[in-house]
Amino acid sequence: MTDVDLLAQRARKQAALAEAGLLKKPPLQELRGFVDHTLLKPGYSDEDIISFCKEAVSFGFASVCLPSLAVPLAVQCLAGTEVRVTAAVGFPFGASPIATKISEILFALERGAHEIDVVLHLSNIKGNRKRELQEELVTLRRETRGKVLNVVVETSQLSYEEIIQSTRLVSHAEADFIKSGTGFFGKVRFIDIALMYVASSSALKIKASGGICTSEQFRTFCALGASRIGTSRGTSIFALPEAKAG
Repeated sequence: MTDVDLLAQRARKQAALAEAGLLKKPPLQELRGFVDHTLLKPGYSDEDIISFCKEAVSFGFASVCLPSLAVPLAVQCLAGTEVRVTAAVGFPFGASPIATKISEILFALERGAHEIDVVLHLSNIKGNRKRELQEELVTLRRETRGKVLNVVVETSQLSYEEIIQSTRLVSHAEADFIKSGTGFFGKVRFIDIALMYVASSSALKIKASGGICTSEQFRTFCALGASRIGTSRGTSIFALPEAKAG
C-alpha cells in the first residue's frame, strides 16, 4: 500500500464519520470569523458591493471575496473594520496565462486587497504536469509575498490521488490556504476536505467552498479541518436561531 493509499484510507474514515453525523462539531455561533462572504456573480452593482460589505461587518465575517475590479470599492467600504478584502483571480477557469494572473494580482494588491484567491490551471492537475504546476505556484507565491495566498483547485473534478498530490504541491509552495473550488463546477464533498487535511502540512490551512448552504454542512466542514468557509449563504446560515444563541 502506497502512502497515497494510506492517506486516502484515513480520509475516507473521517468522511464516513462526517456523513454519519458522528464528528464533534463546534457551535455555529463560534464560527462567524471563518466566513469568506462571497460575491462572484456577474452583473453586480456598486450598491450590491456596498450592501455586501455592510453585511460582512454586521455579521463579523472574516473577509469578503470579490472580483478584482470590485476591490477598490470594497476596500473603501471596509476601511477601519477588521473585515479583509479577498480578490478572486483567474475565476472561474484558471486557464489564463500566468502573466495574466500576475497582472490581475498586482492590480488587486495595489488597490488594497489583503488576500488573493487564485485558480490553478485544472488541466495541469489532471495531466499530472507537476513541473508546470510547481512553476505556477512558485510565481504566485513570489508575487503575493507578505499577503495571504489562497490556491483554488476544483476537487469535485479530481480523483483522490489528484487531490492529495495537488495539496502537497500547494503546501510545498508555502501558500497560506488551499481552497476546494470556485463553486462553479460542483459542490465540495466531505471527502475532499478530509483528503486535503490529511495531505497538508501543519502550516497550510484549508478553505472549503462550493454549495455550502446549511449550518450542519458548515459545522461539519470545520470539524473536518477547514478553517475558512467560502459561501454566498453566510447571512442566511448565521441568521438561524442557533447562531444567535449565547
